[in-house]
Amino acid sequence: MTAALVAVLVVLLLARDAARVDAAALRPTLSQGQSLRANDKLVSANGTFFLGFFSPRGGDPGQRYLGVMYARAAEQTVPWVANRDAPVSAASAYSATVTADGELWVLEGDRVVWRTNKFLSSSSPRQNVTLTLLDSGNLVLSSGGGGSALWQSFDHPADTLIHGMRIAVNTRFTSWRSPGDPGTGHFTLGVDPLGSGQLYVWESHNGTNTTLWRSGQWTGSKFAGFWSNQVGDFKPSVEENFGIYYTFNDSSLLHRFLLHPNGTQTYYKLRNDTGEWETVWSQTTFLCEAYNMCGANAECTAGDNGQAVCSCLKVNPRFELFDVKLIGENWVLTSKDPCFRLLPLN
Repeated sequence: MTAALVAVLVVLLLARDAARVDAAALRPTLSQGQSLRANDKLVSANGTFFLGFFSPRGGDPGQRYLGVMYARAAEQTVPWVANRDAPVSAASAYSATVTADGELWVLEGDRVVWRTNKFLSSSSPRQNVTLTLLDSGNLVLSSGGGGSALWQSFDHPADTLIHGMRIAVNTRFTSWRSPGDPGTGHFTLGVDPLGSGQLYVWESHNGTNTTLWRSGQWTGSKFAGFWSNQVGDFKPSVEENFGIYYTFNDSSLLHRFLLHPNGTQTYYKLRNDTGEWETVWSQTTFLCEAYNMCGANAECTAGDNGQAVCSCLKVNPRFELFDVKLIGENWVLTSKDPCFRLLPLN
């Protein structure tokens, strides 16, 4: 084989690979029939976010997930995961593709491990469907060259709230199972279904939900439980058949509100100079902040050792406290309503 022929073949191979990369890595959009493979990335037009496969830091390197990530962060930061409960094997021929029917599939070989069809309003095939990673970080399936959204990741959040996302009664944010496992965790953030307008965090175990935290009432500019006015801009709205919801309108795309695997929350901003995340606000871990810590008619104060101290309200007529036990780090009261009124109400 002559040197000239070798040079031509090299050029053709590079051109072929460049075309594949251009289709699957440099653009913010995939068309029907196009796929993302192991090392491909779909990059938003502003370069802030990318879609690709990853193994979580501190997790099982043999498991891979499709997720939206921050491109400028120094450490892996994943605000949304597609197949969070169905990882693919890193040793397999895994991919993500926009199908001829207009769905997004995550595949392990030929096996579909995750798909969007269960979220779409119709199962009929669609034409000219594209998958686009918007500048906001929202991953959108749309038809007709950027028409109305058929499906979008913002409607199916994971553990992170970013600019433009809604938090509502029927839109819940769920923590990761652990820092190294994006599977569905035990904690959920959402709007109070009883209509108080507050944000709640619930802990779920064996089908039972327990209230862990609430934000306090909306004051007109922020939630009463957020000590910092820097926690983004929650815009309240009410729609018929939708109820109360809040849109997170932050001035920067490089801010995020995270529900941790332990149920606490932190508001971060990304430093442009270092790519590190800086904490703006974090939910306190003081035990008295736990919802209904001391039960009815009681108050919670900090003891000398940093533990919670429960006592009955000192009012007239005053209340008295039934037996209280300290188990681990949590107060366990022996009665549902441990503080009772000495004198009955008239």
